[in-house]
Amino acid sequence: MPAHKLHKKAIQYVKAHSQSQSIAALMPMLTEEEEAVFRRGRNAKSHTVPKNADLMDYKRATGFEALIGYLYLSEQEERLTELMNTAYENALNNCQS
Repeated sequence: MPAHKLHKKAIQYVKAHSQSQSIAALMPMLTEEEEAVFRRGRNAKSHTVPKNADLMDYKRATGFEALIGYLYLSEQEERLTELMNTAYENALNNCQS
């Protein structure tokens, strides 16, 4: 696949809107502790303004990234894999729609 097409495809999965949709799909699966990590990341003061994203999508995406980082740093590999697989499936479904 040419680099430009690969880049455009990758953007569909990592942009704030996609991450926001992914965390919405994951919310019913999260533990109380994971929800707290998500909320803390979502509510953190941002020193930048999103250029190509809705502010709420950007905040939810930041919370999603905080949760993923938390699981990685706390070495919860199985849980991280489970949530990332669900997020990936959600992103696939949303990109094909």
